[in-house]
Amino acid sequence: MKALIVLADNVYLTPYINFYISILDKLNVDYKIIYWDKNGNEDICESRYIRFYYESLSKISKVLGYIKYRKFVISEVKKENYTILIPLHSIVSFILLDLLIFNFKNRYIYDVRDYSYERFFLYRIAQKILVSNSIMNIISSKGYEEFLPRGEYYVTHNIPHNDYKNYRQYQNSSYQTIYISYIGLVRFMEQNEKVLQFFKNDKRFHLNFIGTNATQLKAFCEKNQINNVTLIDTFDFHETLNYYKNTDLIMNLYGNNTPLLDYALSNKLYYSACLYKPILVCEGTYMEKVSEKYGIGFTLRMNAMEEKDVLYQYSVEMDRKKLIHNCDMFMADVYKDESELEIELTKKLQDIKGKVEIHD
Repeated sequence: MKALIVLADNVYLTPYINFYISILDKLNVDYKIIYWDKNGNEDICESRYIRFYYESLSKISKVLGYIKYRKFVISEVKKENYTILIPLHSIVSFILLDLLIFNFKNRYIYDVRDYSYERFFLYRIAQKILVSNSIMNIISSKGYEEFLPRGEYYVTHNIPHNDYKNYRQYQNSSYQTIYISYIGLVRFMEQNEKVLQFFKNDKRFHLNFIGTNATQLKAFCEKNQINNVTLIDTFDFHETLNYYKNTDLIMNLYGNNTPLLDYALSNKLYYSACLYKPILVCEGTYMEKVSEKYGIGFTLRMNAMEEKDVLYQYSVEMDRKKLIHNCDMFMADVYKDESELEIELTKKLQDIKGKVEIHD
């Protein structure tokens, strides 16, 4: 039995591939990985990795790139006798729809990690077909069931696996200033500017934007004379926990009222729970629903300046023991989801492997 994992991006930008690799390794299933080196900086010299490179700068060239990638993947499938196909980006499942349905029916995994092209009718039709004919449908947020076709879904979680022991916060900060940090790839600049304006020069708060693109906010801060902010651009990911250690509140204020943001669960939620630090979320999002359910977050609407008074009081008077308990409860449910998924997927793959061995 042999499996083919297909990515629409670089391997280093798809960390959840390790979940599938670990299961395939446990079952002693041979596999190969096709990846699209979109950033042109990842040439993996291992025989099981197959690199595709095509530079797509415009929308037209991007479409052409996917056409070429489809041909590339189909060509590889014809070379080998693959039993299982695992596309790890929704767009890959879409461009390989006919291959999956006619050649891998009930032998592929449908994995959804974000909202993408669901606004298009044909894409939704394709999703319905994909959901109905897969081995298993896996989503990274139960919120996605709001826009996906009816079906059976298993939840996986984008947990950053680290040793958190020395970085957890067991007591409230003794500092008068509350440090609020956005750590990771900095996106949604218009929303970030709104956050900066809201907290502008309030001495009770200091904002940290740490990650690629952070310094793009420098001109805005200078123009508006915002001083209570630190901007640090691309950093070594090994330093991530050190930056979180100097954080009181984790910023997840991406925005709302768009499907891309309303249904997702950010990996910052898992950092929040693992480090015992509250997370700031936007109103009307699935992030708000989950953080409110477990009592590990604070909804910041940014409609009135008085909200800062409430936030400051929340931070300095926090019942840390209760927060720690809530975080542990959340992670217990997360690990339960992960265990159920691993058991079920392992069983389904074992069944297929058994049938293949009988025929061989």
